Amino acid sequence: MKNGKHGVIAKIAGPGLVLAALLALVLPNPAICRAQAGTVSSTTPASRPALATAEASAQPAGQSPGKGHHEGITVHGHWTIEVRNPDGKLVTHREFENSLASGSVNGGAALLGGLLGRVVTAGSWQVALTDQYLPSNELQINEANSSASAACASLLTRVQAGNGDLTSLSCSNNLTVAGPQLGPGGISSGSLVGLTVTFQGRGVVPANFAAASIGFVGTYIYMCAASDSPTACFTDTANANNPFTAAKLDGPANGDLPPVPVSPGQTVSVTVMISFQ
Repeated sequence: MKNGKHGVIAKIAGPGLVLAALLALVLPNPAICRAQAGTVSSTTPASRPALATAEASAQPAGQSPGKGHHEGITVHGHWTIEVRNPDGKLVTHREFENSLASGSVNGGAALLGGLLGRVVTAGSWQVALTDQYLPSNELQINEANSSASAACASLLTRVQAGNGDLTSLSCSNNLTVAGPQLGPGGISSGSLVGLTVTFQGRGVVPANFAAASIGFVGTYIYMCAASDSPTACFTDTANANNPFTAAKLDGPANGDLPPVPVSPGQTVSVTVMISFQ
């Protein structure tokens, strides 16, 4: 999202989303679409760059779009969030499911369609944790030395100057991405169940984080024109980001998952496992 207010319309999806057809991706108007899910267990982001309005629609998990025999690709996301005090003590462990973020223009399905159709090139990844659906406070976890980390640094400068919608922002550049491997016989999924991509990273809640909890989380990928190579796209600061998966944590009263309580100084560790089956 460029400078301006967050404009988002979204619907909530279940634990899986069947892609009956991949949508075409339009650049450079990226968007954020939020899809959420199902189960949870617990023990005890001025504006974000390159995100804009999108209308989301999602097919409930396991539901066919019509009568007859249907086959498709299921994209499934599993999140694990742990919150620790400065002394290392674990205070919250939360696990939940979400599905592919969907939108008629800029959702996860459109992103996959753009990649397969050679409309865009994939670049660096980002995980964002915010206080609410339309955020005022945000933790960003980015791949190091990437377009994502550069964009976060630029946004942080604007936030510190009091420009934009965000009250506070934390930029952590330790996100790791592990996926399938390419060998002599082709691409190996690394799993008997299906291809899985794992994101891991952590961030520290800043002192001016003016919220008591995290109410929304999402994964985003920075993308470039098809003329960019993947290597060039990884650091191309002219590219834009697109949502891939997300979950809304507004609480059971709103039909959503419970929020994740946080306070300044705590460390939030995130693992996201996205599988394709």
